[in-house]
Amino acid sequence: MSNQKAAFGIFADLHYSNEDDGDRLRTLSLQKMIEAIEFFKKSNVDFIINLGDTIDLAESMDAERKLCKEINDALSTINVPIYHVIGNHDVAMFSKQEFLHEMKMQNSYYSFNCNGINFCILDGNCHKDGSDFSRNNFSWDNAWISPEQIDWFKKELMNNMPTIICCHERIDGGIDDSIYNPHVVQNYLDVNKVINKSDNIIAVFSGHEHAGNVAYINDIPYITCPAMVVGETPAYAIVEIFADKSVAISGEGRFSSIK
Repeated sequence: MSNQKAAFGIFADLHYSNEDDGDRLRTLSLQKMIEAIEFFKKSNVDFIINLGDTIDLAESMDAERKLCKEINDALSTINVPIYHVIGNHDVAMFSKQEFLHEMKMQNSYYSFNCNGINFCILDGNCHKDGSDFSRNNFSWDNAWISPEQIDWFKKELMNNMPTIICCHERIDGGIDDSIYNPHVVQNYLDVNKVINKSDNIIAVFSGHEHAGNVAYINDIPYITCPAMVVGETPAYAIVEIFADKSVAISGEGRFSSIK
């Protein structure tokens, strides 16, 4: 379509490791990601977003470094920018700074621009006081967006640009706020207040909840991407953003399309 402003590849929850765990076929994740990369090459995407939990806990720091290198080596075969979102499993052994270093990331939350669209990458891997998750000091179901980050987020949305938001953990409460969902950040209401004050939010993407989900809050689609790690069939998609702020998602494998 002639009014397309951006197109990007997206996937979530590789959990790449050297051991499988039930239906989490972690040893297959690298190959499934390579399949996605080849598809993205043919589709001429502008960039790729990886929604986090890139690796899973391995037996040593060196083993985890090797996992990161294999991921990076595969991603280096496509000549477009790669934007990573940090997930809780990424810091099961690494400190946050160590993981950022391995994945060549400058910060755990940041923004970038593509053709006049602002992309805000959030980090939900914090404690209530804003301190970072790291080895043996967090629970996956007690995640928070730090107060410092929320202040940064408010300023990001003041630029009045069309905006896509990404976070590993869900930042919506689902359809029924009375039902607790451990995949949602604890202070999602604070984050939603910031989002709801803006008229420029196009969509929100997350991972973490492996089954995937689609919810609409104030007409904003909150897309929870199904996990790449689950089963033998991959899950990835191409997201197209158009000038009228509409979104089309062309899913592959276990990732359902949304038009």
